[in-house]
Amino acid sequence: MIKIRVHHVEAAKIWLGQPIQEVAQDLIQNKYISESKHPFVSMLSHYLGLWEDVSQQFKLQVGGLDYICRSCPKLKRGDCDSLSQEERIVDVASWTPGQDFGRDSELVAEHRLDIHRIYTASELRDIMKF
Repeated sequence: MIKIRVHHVEAAKIWLGQPIQEVAQDLIQNKYISESKHPFVSMLSHYLGLWEDVSQQFKLQVGGLDYICRSCPKLKRGDCDSLSQEERIVDVASWTPGQDFGRDSELVAEHRLDIHRIYTASELRDIMKF
């Protein structure tokens, strides 16, 4: 089971099926990385591959650090723009999942997701239509 912020499911929806080189170019354009051979690209390639296994389990979370955040170059630079103001002032090394009333919460409401249950990749792909 993978713990994942809801907006990272949306990222999978956008990138799944794209060549990893295009994903890397998106990351460069959005200033996550500066070159396509960055280790974050390999991690995202692995993450996107998880969505191919229909039985892969995901536990959704709103706010805090997840599977993607722990490797994110923007977060490591203190430059993450998807964090709430409260999350920005917390020491990243000791972070625990918190509240984010931004995109995560919007997606939970929009898709009527239950953050207290575990979903399969197949269920999330059906719900979020990808």
